Amino acid sequence: MEKKSSPLKGKMLPLFLMAASCGMYNILYLCVNFYVPFQSSFGFTNAQMGGLLAAYAALSTPLLFFGGMASDLVNPKALLSISCILTGACGYLLMFFPGYGVCCAIFTLLALPISVHWGAYTKCIGMMGTNEEKGRLFGAANTMDGIMTIVLSLGLTAIIGEAIGTAAGFRWLILVLSSVYFLTGIGIAIFYDYKKWAALNPEAANSKGEKFTWKSVIDAVKEPITWLAAFMVMGSYMASSCLTYMSPYLNNVYVLPVALASAFGVITRYGVKVVAAPIGGTLRDKKLGGSTSKLIWTATAGMAICVALLLLVPKQNAFVVVAVIAALAVIFCFRLNNSSESTVYYGLKRTPMHLMGTIIGLASVLGYSSDLWLPKVIGKILDANGNAGYVYVFMIMLAAMGVASVSAFIMHRLAKKEALAAAKAE
Repeated sequence: MEKKSSPLKGKMLPLFLMAASCGMYNILYLCVNFYVPFQSSFGFTNAQMGGLLAAYAALSTPLLFFGGMASDLVNPKALLSISCILTGACGYLLMFFPGYGVCCAIFTLLALPISVHWGAYTKCIGMMGTNEEKGRLFGAANTMDGIMTIVLSLGLTAIIGEAIGTAAGFRWLILVLSSVYFLTGIGIAIFYDYKKWAALNPEAANSKGEKFTWKSVIDAVKEPITWLAAFMVMGSYMASSCLTYMSPYLNNVYVLPVALASAFGVITRYGVKVVAAPIGGTLRDKKLGGSTSKLIWTATAGMAICVALLLLVPKQNAFVVVAVIAALAVIFCFRLNNSSESTVYYGLKRTPMHLMGTIIGLASVLGYSSDLWLPKVIGKILDANGNAGYVYVFMIMLAAMGVASVSAFIMHRLAKKEALAAAKAE
C-alpha cells in the first residue's frame, strides 16, 4: 500500500507566514497585553485606554462582512499581504506617541486591515489541502502562531526589561512588533504560491470565473453553513472570552500571586494551544473522520467534566496547585477545538467555495458580536456577586459551547444527508 504524504509536506513556509499574519492582532492589543507600559508611555486615563478598542470595534464589526466578501472579489493572498503591511504601518505611527484623538484614528484605521484578515487567512490555508487535511493545516498554523507570540511577547519583555515602562523602551517594542508584521506581509507576497494552491483547489480560487454580484450575497445568506458557522463561532468565541477570567478567578479565590497569575494568563492564551491545537486538528482528521462537529462535541464534553472538577476543588489557598491543574485541563479541552472556527466552513460539500469569503464575513459579524455586550454582562455579574460570580461565568461558558454543539449537531445531520445522497447517485 502506498503511504500517503503528510498534509504539511512542502507547506511549512507558507503556513509559517499564514501563522505570522495572525500576530498582527498584537498591534491592536498593545493597549491590553501591555496595558501599564502603554498607559504610562502615552499618558492616557483608564477611560481613554478603553476608548481605543471602542474606536476600533465601532468600525470593525460591520466591516467583517465586507472584509470577508473582499476575499471573493480580490485575490486573498494580496489582501492578506496588504493587511499585514498596513497593520505594521499603523504600528509605526504609534511610535510617535500621538495624542488621544490621533490614537483613536489609528485604532479605527486598524479595523480596515484586521477586518479583511480572517476571511483571506481562512481561504488561503483552506486552499492548501483537502477537508481531511484541514484540521492539521489549521492546527499547525495555530501552533506556530502561539509559539511566535510567546517568544515575541515574553522575549521582548525580558530583553527590554524595566525600560519597557518608559517611552524609549516601549518604542522599541512597538518597532520590533510592527516590523515583524510589515515583513510578514512582504513575505506572503513573495513566498505564498497562489497559482499552485489555486490549481490544487480550483473551486475555492474561483477558477471557473463565476461573476460576483449582489445576488451572490443573497446566495451566501441562503447557505445553511453561513448560519450554522455563525452560531458555532459565536459559541466558541464566547467561551474563549469567558476563559480569560480564569486567571483572576485563581488570583481572587486561591490567592495566586499576581506575577504568577499574569504568567498563567499568557500560558492559557497562547501556550496551551501550542500543544492542544495540533492534537485537536489531528484528532479531527484521523479519528473523527474530518468532522468538525465531533471535535466540538469532544471539547464541550471535556470542558464540562473539567469545570465540574474545578468547582469541586475546596476554595482554600492550600489547594491552589490543584485548582491551577483543573483550570489548565478546562483550557486544554477548549483549545482542542481551536481549529473549528476555521474548519467549520468546510463542513458541507454543497457550500459554494467561490463565495467562501462572503460566507465567512456574514458568519463573523454575528459570531464575534459578543464583544459588544458580553464583557459588560460579565462585569455586572462579578460586581454584584463577587467571587461567587465566577460560577456564573463558567456556566455562560458551557452554555455557549452548548450552542456551538447544537449547531454542530445540525451540520452533522446535513453532512450525513449529503453523503447518503452522493452514495445513491453513484
